[in-house]
Amino acid sequence: MRKADKYRFSLQWSGNTQERVAAGELLEKLGNKKSDFIVLAIWEYLQRHPEALMPGVKIQITSPATMSKEQMMAAIKNAVKTYMEENHTALHPLMDTGLEDAGHENIPGDLSEDDLNVMLENLSVFES
Repeated sequence: MRKADKYRFSLQWSGNTQERVAAGELLEKLGNKKSDFIVLAIWEYLQRHPEALMPGVKIQITSPATMSKEQMMAAIKNAVKTYMEENHTALHPLMDTGLEDAGHENIPGDLSEDDLNVMLENLSVFES
């Protein structure tokens, strides 16, 4: 909102990502210097992206994933474990991803840690 020669904004966001927490913590440390910092940060952004000032340009903000490969694998492992436990199925130890090989099917029983590790090790989507 513009009033005379001043701009006034109110910002609020949840602390649900590493970036958001870091930004919130930094702004808290700045005390009464928040505005100066935000103006400089926006100015730096505009220097790198001058097209943002062009009329009618839609600005799209994206941020990279903050989870490490290990954290992502742990989250996937937990989700698969939960799914398998809820559906009372286990993975055959020789299965790779469970999708390509029709010769190995899910069998009832307990999900072993080794079975789950074998499946996750064969997920090519996480290879670097």
